[in-house]
Amino acid sequence: MIAAMLNIKELQTSVLIVVIEPENLERMKTGDPCTLESLSQGGILAPPLFPLNLSTLIAYEPDTTELYIKAQGPALNFLQWLERGRRFIEGKDGSKNSLNITPTPTNEAINQKLLDGLKLALKSFEENWAIDWDEIAETIREAEEAKLAVRN
Repeated sequence: MIAAMLNIKELQTSVLIVVIEPENLERMKTGDPCTLESLSQGGILAPPLFPLNLSTLIAYEPDTTELYIKAQGPALNFLQWLERGRRFIEGKDGSKNSLNITPTPTNEAINQKLLDGLKLALKSFEENWAIDWDEIAETIREAEEAKLAVRN
């Protein structure tokens, strides 16, 4: 399973990313729940800095080999790949508001910087079971600079 909390200070938004693998799903089918514990509870997840603006992206991926290959690639490609089957069902799915990871001429650089921050979080989590939030915050600051550059 891949799980990471991404706090985007400039946007006042937190995003919990969870990718469930087949072995996790099989355990869950037998009544064995998956629990993501906070750091304060001895787990791996930092608490959301913006709980009122918390989004959660939950995906299932049966091909674990492909999952980890994609996770090591460009962050934008990884998230687009996770969302390859996304569809909105009116009346069932609530809000159409979600993370915009589709690149456009005006926001591609900004999206890439934000997604680079997510990639850093995932890589750090896999390597250290911890996330270097200072490095991610710097990446997000760079995204804000890119946003200003696009406006000018």
